[in-house]
Amino acid sequence: MQLELPLPARSPGRRDRRTAPAIALIAANFHERIDLAAAARVCHLSSSHFSRVFKREHGVTFSHYVVQYRIRRACDLLAAPGVSVKEVGFGVGFNDLAYFSRTFRRCVGVCPTQYQSGAPGQ
Repeated sequence: MQLELPLPARSPGRRDRRTAPAIALIAANFHERIDLAAAARVCHLSSSHFSRVFKREHGVTFSHYVVQYRIRRACDLLAAPGVSVKEVGFGVGFNDLAYFSRTFRRCVGVCPTQYQSGAPGQ
């Protein structure tokens, strides 16, 4: 079963373009550590201003967006046969399997192994 996590809200207009480079950075590097300062730099904004603009444009904080993006990617990867939860967790940028499992359960409602097996309750 494919899970559809809600995408953060975006407002139309010029503001979307302000954080577009950060969104591209996340998409290209979600499996690595992505810090707010680097994202702010690619948008040519200070860290504090970037945080405000990002929250206004996407409806969530930068770190929350990164976690949601990683969990969505994990859902996609868990749908593939023969892949282990450990490989997926590390592959989407979590360095701690227990933290990945807790975060996945909090966002999706079931643990990664249940999601992978298609167990009832999804």
